[in-house]
Parts: sequence; C-alpha cells; structure tokens
Amino acid sequence: MGFGSSRIPPLHAILDADVAARAGWTLIDLAEAVLGGGARFLQIRAKQASSAWLLDTSLALVARAQAVGAAVVVNDRADIARLSGAHGVHLGQDDLPVEVARRLAPEHLIGASTHSLRDAQIAVISGPSFAGEVAAGLPTAVTIAGLSADKLSPETERVIENLLADLGRLRGELDVARRRLAQLEQVVDHHPFLPILSREAFRRQIAHAQERADRLPVAPSLFLVSLLNGDAIRREFGIAARDKALVHLCAALRAILQSDDILGSLTGNDLAALVFVAADAGVRARHGALVQAVAERPFFWGERRLELNVACGFAALAPGSAGPGTDVESVIAAADADLTAGIRDRP
Repeated sequence: MGFGSSRIPPLHAILDADVAARAGWTLIDLAEAVLGGGARFLQIRAKQASSAWLLDTSLALVARAQAVGAAVVVNDRADIARLSGAHGVHLGQDDLPVEVARRLAPEHLIGASTHSLRDAQIAVISGPSFAGEVAAGLPTAVTIAGLSADKLSPETERVIENLLADLGRLRGELDVARRRLAQLEQVVDHHPFLPILSREAFRRQIAHAQERADRLPVAPSLFLVSLLNGDAIRREFGIAARDKALVHLCAALRAILQSDDILGSLTGNDLAALVFVAADAGVRARHGALVQAVAERPFFWGERRLELNVACGFAALAPGSAGPGTDVESVIAAADADLTAGIRDRP
C-alpha cells in the first residue's frame, strides 16, 4: 500500500467521529484541517457509525489523503479498510486477531491496541505494523519512548507497567467525564421544548457555516421567522397557548426545509434556519412555501382557531472577516432588517 511499518509518518492524527460531531465538525473537514497542519497518518474512529456511512466516509478520506501522500487506517473494520482502499486497519483487543486480519489484507498496515508493556509484548508476536502507542518495528522488538524493551531492567519494566496501568485508569475516568460532558452539551444545545437548537448552539452553527462558506457549493443563507402575534396570544390565552403556537410554527417550518438545513431559536418568538439553496430567488421561495404551510395547518387552541401572524427575513452568509454577513451579529441584524422592511411594505 506504499507504507511499511518502518516508514509510518511520525504525526498520527486520530479522527474521532463523535468528538468531531460534538465540536460541530464533519470528519471530512477535520481531516482537511489536520492534513493542512502536516499530519500524514490518519486513523478513522467511528464506533457508532453505520457500515454504509463508514464506507462512504472512508472512501472520501482516502481520496483526500492520497492527494497529499498521506496514509489512512480504519478502526476495527478490516472489511471497510479493504473496500475503501485505506492503507490499513487498527484492531482493538476484542476485534479480529492480527494474524487473521493479515490473511485478509496481507499488503495492509495492521495496528493493534495495547494498554501495557505486557500487552505490547504479546501483540508484537503476531506481527502488527504498529501497536497502540508502542511502536512495532521488528517482529521481536518492542520500544517505549525510543528505548528498547530488552534493555530495560525488571524494576524499570514494573514501573512502566504501573504507569501504564495508571494511565489506563485515568483514560477510563476521562471517558466517563467526556460522556457526562456530552450529555450536558445535549441539554444546553437544545431548546427547552422545541425540537430545535438553542440560541447559543444555533449561533455557533452560523459561525461555523461562515467559516466554511467559501468551500461550500452553495452559500448558506439565514432564514429568520418571527411569530409576530406570539405575545398577543400569550396575553389573551396564556403561556401554554403561545408555546403550542411556536411548536405548530416549528412543524410548518420543518415541512419546507431540506434534510441538511439547520433549525434553531434566536429569541422567544423568533425561529431561524440555515438554508442551503442557490440564489436569492430560491431563498425567497421558502417564504411562500412557509406561508402556504401555515395556511394548510390551521392552529387551534381548544376549539378556537387562531391565526398565526408570521413574518420572514433573509440574509446571505459571506466568508471573510469584514463587511455585511461576515460575523454572527451582522448576519442576524441583516436578516432582522429584511424582516422589518417586509412588515413595513405590507398593505
């Protein structure tokens, strides 16, 4: 495959799909970033991904890596590694044995996870190309931090094994903390009662879309939707009625959005979406579709039908660091100004 175990690049970047998603990155964007930073060895980790997604993503990453002479290995899945043209597979303690994977893919790099010196000594017998954080060069040699294991005293080996055991325990505690943090982020990033992103999470999505605007095939636009009579509904019928009206409006908005559009909240009565459609006419068409969707979905509070007074505004996101549409506040202000102008122009 072009990379022998003695020529594995020194900078090894692990692309974790779950970690990337929590940070608002796709694995493709993350790979481009680390390749741009000089990494030439990428390891794909996506334990929760479907086989179809993992194969598609691996194919895309292999193509990008090959363009700059980088290697790609896939965690756990020797079949995906082989089908995608990846350079190798990295196997955990519960995955295929190294020798079995070697029969399936004799020309591929085969990595093995190790958590102690003893694990590394056992793993290296089966001939992996690399073993966790412990390099496997020759079939009978193990090195730790550049030191040959056969030159270490028994006392030094025991100290290292204890340190590695402590490291394993700390990693376990860190994994628990990360899972807890992910749960808290899920709570913070979602609206209290609407199935959409919270204000801060949506603002982060706007900023991320602006950063990538010059690399996207279609420049995103901010689509602002305001329930103008939300406060009037609250005063006459109560908070529960206003909240249900927002749920109703959210459902109408979702009905006109594409699967890759992003829906969120900005203020109490204002919803917003990042939409990916070509040209201003395409964005404006969403307004007509929303008006129709609201009209076709009458809102009832009890037995009484209530009219929802809805206004929309738009603003294109532009890449760069100056000018309209190039920061979160300015693009929200531009969409709000467009919304306000539309209200003034109503007959």
